[in-house]
Amino acid sequence: MPLGDVLAHLVAWLIAPLVAVSRPGEKMFVLYVAGSAVVALVTLRRAGHPAPFRELFARRVWNHPSARVDVRFYLVNGILAAAVFVPLFALQHSVMNAVAHRLSTLVGARESSDPGVFVLAAIAVAAALANDFAIYLPHWLQHRVALLWQFHKVHHSAEVLTPLTVFRFHPVDDALNVASIVGIVGAFDGVLLGLFPTAVVHQTLFGVNAVLFVFYVGGVHLRHSHVWLAYPRTVSQVLISPAMHQVHHSVDPGHHGKNLGLIFSVWDRVFGTLFIPTSRLELRYGLGDGEETEFSSVRRLYWLPFVKAARLFRSRA
Repeated sequence: MPLGDVLAHLVAWLIAPLVAVSRPGEKMFVLYVAGSAVVALVTLRRAGHPAPFRELFARRVWNHPSARVDVRFYLVNGILAAAVFVPLFALQHSVMNAVAHRLSTLVGARESSDPGVFVLAAIAVAAALANDFAIYLPHWLQHRVALLWQFHKVHHSAEVLTPLTVFRFHPVDDALNVASIVGIVGAFDGVLLGLFPTAVVHQTLFGVNAVLFVFYVGGVHLRHSHVWLAYPRTVSQVLISPAMHQVHHSVDPGHHGKNLGLIFSVWDRVFGTLFIPTSRLELRYGLGDGEETEFSSVRRLYWLPFVKAARLFRSRA
């Protein structure tokens, strides 16, 4: 590879965490942040808070040591993700083509067709459900398999929740998540390509699945925040509210391993991990028993899970 290309890739990796605000495919896209801020301010005002804006940027949250680690980890791990994990999503295209080819071999080649509006809407929802399952499955494993839990502790070691906590994942976690998305979403797209041979048909906004885009703009960052937003119970039977994900981070043993999905609560309901709070809860975040204080720096977020995994392996051996 020419030196110029190497330098271009290096610069792209280094600035990836900073330019995410301009990319609709990134969670920190400016519209998602702005939409979450608006929803948060409205929620705080409706709750009767006297100073919603000041509460949104409360020092007790944003100046907490855990929040400062979130910022540093986002900048460092964002470079690693851009260099290592983002290129792996190219494999999703290979999975899609392999599944589409296999489907055409089994049922025969189909002629091109133009799906109607209702079919497009159904595809958008089905694609969001497939994406949700691709996130739910590794998340379920991370909470059930003791070895994987040692690495997932990085995410749950946050003592306060900020929008950057969503990026607080160990690379081992990231690798498992990427593998699941590449396999499951790639296979889903392959089925679509088999049914509609001209292209993978998705309803998109700014190049993002329409359902996912609306979910992101409608307050995705409140999931990792101190703003309590619960949906009516009937809605929570379908969608996971920010409050339900905050419960997921609670140290209360009754909340462990609950609400593992992203948008829809259907997979949690199917697999028995759904927890819908009936009223506002006072939650404490972390790992419990003070273990979260061990994850006090970016360096420790990286190497401490390996230490804990080795201890677990030796104790069982």
